[in-house]
Amino acid sequence: AGPGQRVGLCLPRGCDLLVALLAILKTGAAYVPVDPHAPAARRGFILEDSGVCLSVSQRALAVELPGTALCLDDPFTRAQLDAVVPGELPKVPVDAPAYLIYTSGSTGTPKGVVVTHRNVERLFTAATQDGHFAFDEHDVWSLFHSHAFDFAVWELWGAWLYGGRAVLVPEAVCRQPDAFLDLLAEQGVTVLNQTPSAFYALQSQAVRREVPLSVRTVVFGGEALEPSRLQPWRERYPSAELVNMYGITETTVHVSFHRLSDEDLQSPASRIGRALPDLAVHVLDDAGQPVPLGVVGELVVEGDGVAQGYWQRPELTAERFVAIDGQRRYRSGDLGRYHADGSLEYRGRGDDQVKLRGYRIEPGEIAAKLAALPQLVDAAVTVEGQGEGAWLMGYAVAAPNAEPDPQALRDALRAVLPDYMLPRQIQLLPALPLTANGKLDRKALPKPQTEDRDEGALESASEQRLAELWRQLLGGERPGRHAHFFARGGHSLLVVRLAEAIRVEFAVAVPLKSLFEQPRLAEQAALLDALAAPQSAPEQADETWESFEL
Repeated sequence: AGPGQRVGLCLPRGCDLLVALLAILKTGAAYVPVDPHAPAARRGFILEDSGVCLSVSQRALAVELPGTALCLDDPFTRAQLDAVVPGELPKVPVDAPAYLIYTSGSTGTPKGVVVTHRNVERLFTAATQDGHFAFDEHDVWSLFHSHAFDFAVWELWGAWLYGGRAVLVPEAVCRQPDAFLDLLAEQGVTVLNQTPSAFYALQSQAVRREVPLSVRTVVFGGEALEPSRLQPWRERYPSAELVNMYGITETTVHVSFHRLSDEDLQSPASRIGRALPDLAVHVLDDAGQPVPLGVVGELVVEGDGVAQGYWQRPELTAERFVAIDGQRRYRSGDLGRYHADGSLEYRGRGDDQVKLRGYRIEPGEIAAKLAALPQLVDAAVTVEGQGEGAWLMGYAVAAPNAEPDPQALRDALRAVLPDYMLPRQIQLLPALPLTANGKLDRKALPKPQTEDRDEGALESASEQRLAELWRQLLGGERPGRHAHFFARGGHSLLVVRLAEAIRVEFAVAVPLKSLFEQPRLAEQAALLDALAAPQSAPEQADETWESFEL
């Protein structure tokens, strides 16, 4: 590998992942992060579309990857690498691509964003200007996010560029707020970066257990923040600063900075502050003209953080990356407005794109995958609910003489889409409603149906009590004893909330792993009956964490 090339990076969390990432950059190539837990079809598309010269991976993963793979757990490969004589490294231009990261695409396929070394380097310079952050070699950063999510760029290089220490959080610990809280305390983490959805679950544990922490800065990103929900943390850890940062993959992780005040925590508004010093955020109307103060418009970002564009997508690049008065700008599709004090407020999306639990999702991509299933001819996907309770609803039109089962369709989607992109329900329609102009008439789509399945009548008192907890978390009708938590729209963050609700209602500390392995209501109720509350103890993660310094 060398300058101008791209190398796939498909490894589980560990030392090999970080060393391989550094090695790829030192060759002058760009790395293409691939989540090893993503469906095989998605992994294959990303590697083929990006045109990688090889992928760095492991033997178990490589069997499903296209092209050449360098397997770091292969003894022969290890021996060859040990025998390599280090040569002179190329001088990498600052405008050379550093990574090519894929985000959801409205056409049914992900799109790659090309981010340069200059884009990344200036981020950390700008973040410490104008009285923003004061990171140094004494900081300890938690590496919580997948390397295929650009929040991880901020976490990793934030630790290394300022000379701090990076603690790699095992995936099992990421799914267990209580275990993650223990890690933060034991490792003395000082800089914590979280999506709001993940943080709310952590906050619940931290406030309940009153664990002393060294965290001095919490940085929020990835989705809209509800500041009023942070009051319990502020009361428990008053010295920790809370910073809300608006950002987009196409503008290199973070765009703005806002240190949350006590007044902010009394308001539901998602204040995102001012642009970083080397960026500007324009609020424009549909004609591309500035809107008056206080009026909502599209957020358009200008400055050195704007990425090169979309990989091999010139038309889309020209549409979203625009030149105005000789300056490149990125049209985010996000909505916001300026306040009189010069700060910005985030007001959601201006198109169909949404963020759920920190993930940026194009419902159109999901609809395209759904419509491509053999038994279907057309499909649409909508977002139901709001905030943390938002979920995806699918509509499908069957092919002639086909009688698809909605749950089977959902299972088929699981092979090509990650779990966070799966619709909670799929409703079959004879045809999709259209407007007079031939476009999808979203307002005419039927409301999600109350699921009419034979889930069985509730029997025991435990089932009755547990069913009420499910109803509060998942919404809809009260479930039956054979109801499936994930088929009803549950996900990993809701499992965490369910475990906490069970602790309060039943006085039982149920292992999260058990809730994943026993997703039916009757199974969980039987588990709760079998657990004696006085002897119950929280699940202990069986993974250890590692820390890395440069």
